[in-house]
Amino acid sequence: MANGTQALKTILTRLVILVVLIAQSHFLIGCKTTVPPGSRIAIPEGVREQKNAQTEDVSLNYSYDRTKSGLEIRGDLRFVRRLGDLQYFNLRLLILDSNGNVLHSVGLVSAGDGSSGEVLTFHKSLQLPENATSIALAYQGMTRLHESGGGVALSQLIPN
Repeated sequence: MANGTQALKTILTRLVILVVLIAQSHFLIGCKTTVPPGSRIAIPEGVREQKNAQTEDVSLNYSYDRTKSGLEIRGDLRFVRRLGDLQYFNLRLLILDSNGNVLHSVGLVSAGDGSSGEVLTFHKSLQLPENATSIALAYQGMTRLHESGGGVALSQLIPN
């Protein structure tokens, strides 16, 4: 009987994670198609910039270099607070037009399996659509609570 209960808990936990992933992907690239001005980072051609940002979950140090047709972004992310058993974590780069509409979303770095104590490093070079005028950074994740089998969902746009 205990094995059946544990199997049911595992199935339900995975189902919740799947629902959260679908909802968060809609948040980042589906239903929420416009990023507010406070989270947009202008990327005029020829600009090379170094930035720092912090939320209640993460501290981010990064730099970007905008060329005529592309963008190179690199940096590192540290977890500000201990998140417990981190099931998954994804940092994404959102490419925006002049109205803040999301044109494209690119994964920068991912983590999971309890890795909330480490530094996550990323480096990407990518081509930009002609109408890209700004970027934004957003993360999503899920922690696992050992006692209940549930978890805490993390999802936030990183302020500019």
